Amino acid sequence: MSYGLDLKYVVLDDLELRSERPTDDPLATYSASGFALGGSFSKELMGMNIGAAVRYVRIDLYTENSSGIAADVGLTRNISSRINVGGAILNFGKMSTLRSVEPKLPLRFITTANVLVETGQLVNNISITGEWSSLIKSSVFYVSTVSRLNNFEFRLSSKLSKEVTEISGGVGLQFGIYGLNYGVRFGSQNLGMPQMIDLTIQLP
Repeated sequence: MSYGLDLKYVVLDDLELRSERPTDDPLATYSASGFALGGSFSKELMGMNIGAAVRYVRIDLYTENSSGIAADVGLTRNISSRINVGGAILNFGKMSTLRSVEPKLPLRFITTANVLVETGQLVNNISITGEWSSLIKSSVFYVSTVSRLNNFEFRLSSKLSKEVTEISGGVGLQFGIYGLNYGVRFGSQNLGMPQMIDLTIQLP
């Protein structure tokens, strides 16, 4: 059995409070923040890997705040040495009332299947995932593959939903404790072409 501790804090400053009537200056400026503190565990049981997490969540917005408890639970199982299936329920819980409205946690149901395909020195991990989210009240499907050849890694992924279609890809290079990754995404939202590059260092 393994355990974990997670702490997250996000703050947005200089938000402007305005009336419905356009004005040059805002009525006031304020900040909004979110805080989450939780613990998690995972355990192998009856041939399955089972994990769960529970966290305290607090949201502060102007002079109002809301807090509550959220939880995740999931499991995976190896069908064979090359096939793995799993499922998870994320963010189920309850928040206190924020002024006159109770914030809704983004409840998510996820199922996934992974297939490992080896061709010589090339190792391919193919994943098919389905998700339902309470935020969009609809399903989202993902198909992705991660291919590894020696120190190189190639990634390709697609996302399909009722409103949005996305395709993303990237490459990575691992050299000892150093990792260099680049990724790019194309989407039907017409929001440009986001790109990402990162350098990671694994500490001993």
